[in-house]
Amino acid sequence: MPAFTVLAIHRVKAGMRATWAELATVNAEAARSEPGCLQFDVVLSDEEPNMAFLVEMYVDRAAWDAHLQKPYCRSFMSAIETMLVDRTRMLGGRVET
Repeated sequence: MPAFTVLAIHRVKAGMRATWAELATVNAEAARSEPGCLQFDVVLSDEEPNMAFLVEMYVDRAAWDAHLQKPYCRSFMSAIETMLVDRTRMLGGRVET
């Protein structure tokens, strides 16, 4: 079964990138210890200074759903709400080769 993958694309307000990255890193470090988390990366765009990404992989959708209920995830989502211009989330399964 392919890993359940989440790509969260965040357009951060000017001047908020470093703060967003600090908060995202705390969330990512905690998430990596979850039993169903396979990967959780924080990525800052080299091309767009206000674009940032979260690349997450879980064993299945249930593991991601469990992640969303963790206090550190809820805290992160609440903290960044006013920092974002917009966000897009894409969900899918990794193509196995």
